[in-house]
Amino acid sequence: MMKKAAVAILLLLVASLVFADAYTIGTGTSTASAYPFNGLWDYSWSKTIYNQTEINDAGLSTPASFSGIGFYVGNTPANFTMVDQRVYARHTAMEMYDTADVEHPNFEDFQLLFQGDLTYNGGGWYYIVFSSPFAWDGSQNIEFLFENWDGEYITGYPTFRYTSTTPNYLAVSKNKDNTFPAGINGARSYNRPNIQLVTPATTPPDPAVLAGPANGATYAPLQPTLSWGPGNVWPDGYRLSLGTDNPPTNILDAEDLENAVTYQHPTAFGYETTIYWQVVPYNGYGNASDCPVWSFTTHPDGFVTVGEGNQNALMPLNFYYKGSIYECLYYPDELGFVSGTITAIKLYNQFNSNIVDTPIKIWLGSTTQPDLSGGYIPASQLSLVFDGTLILPSGANDILIELDSPYTHTPGNLVMMALRPLDSAYYSASDFFKCQTVGNNRARNAYSDSVVYDPLNPPAGTLTG
Repeated sequence: MMKKAAVAILLLLVASLVFADAYTIGTGTSTASAYPFNGLWDYSWSKTIYNQTEINDAGLSTPASFSGIGFYVGNTPANFTMVDQRVYARHTAMEMYDTADVEHPNFEDFQLLFQGDLTYNGGGWYYIVFSSPFAWDGSQNIEFLFENWDGEYITGYPTFRYTSTTPNYLAVSKNKDNTFPAGINGARSYNRPNIQLVTPATTPPDPAVLAGPANGATYAPLQPTLSWGPGNVWPDGYRLSLGTDNPPTNILDAEDLENAVTYQHPTAFGYETTIYWQVVPYNGYGNASDCPVWSFTTHPDGFVTVGEGNQNALMPLNFYYKGSIYECLYYPDELGFVSGTITAIKLYNQFNSNIVDTPIKIWLGSTTQPDLSGGYIPASQLSLVFDGTLILPSGANDILIELDSPYTHTPGNLVMMALRPLDSAYYSASDFFKCQTVGNNRARNAYSDSVVYDPLNPPAGTLTG
């Protein structure tokens, strides 16, 4: 799948999808690989139903012509190409899939909308441009059929955000290695992917939506990747202004980035420097209005950023349960130093809840172990560096944890253990921290509503990457 990255029939924000409005159905943030395209198997198909009421609720109340669809990639694949992917659609009166509706369709009344290669690089919304529009009649439901004819499995495949449709089955899928599962019944699921239905636009675009760094962030990298996405009314492109002044102009002044939704300046900014930036989307009807100016401040000298991943995780602290214990390893080449003194730790979170005065403990240590495949390293081999409470406000935030006392790291891999002692509060499965998936068995996690975890005798837990 990664072997044909040069065949870029579809990339993020393809030029032919300009002048488009997008209507979103689904708000879930959990991810799965089965829908719409399953890269975990050589071949697969899936089908889904989106009903008229949902389309109306998304803002479209009259018949429309769809020129494309979008799906939200929840992980961060790297130039991952899946060849020969196919999309079909038809009108349907079905409200959901019954037990007899699990077959691979015979294509009756289906219209082939796309056949080609899809390339995924990073997370966010990805769009499929139809070879011919799908004319929705405004009164029926829409059934989509997605087929993966790639024929090869390689790790690094995308996972897609979905919304549960319990108690109605609105998705069916079937996977198979070696041959395409035509004529083979699939399994019903409540996990229907979030979707955007794209139609031609008649107005200037909406302002861009910030992805990162968080507005007002501190301790940002010296050379961060700026990222954003479109609003509901689609742009033809984006102009970026960047500077140490506000309004920003002295580094970049309305630089036309065309369809790019990320930017990294070719040289690093200085330490403790506040950078202002503004993205102005445009299309054939004009520029977006009321575009916000965002800012971030780079970290001071001696601060190290490890990982810029944007994957959601209930780690290092899990607030969906009443207690959790987590441990991870960082290698010296990631840290940029062999030994040194650590005075603070910064986490980046995206919370729905306001979490106030939650107790936590953090240990740091050094080890020669290359991974955690043998279990947790107990707290008796580490140093307790924080024992207190945190305030974690809702929204996207950089959380700086000042250690109770400096930790002097000696040569070896850095170990961090984080304990949320069992208490009476649990919050939401959508209270995430941002993480970077690197593999190598360097993270271990456990969580419970009833177990009191002993850091001196940790549980087996689960390896998480």
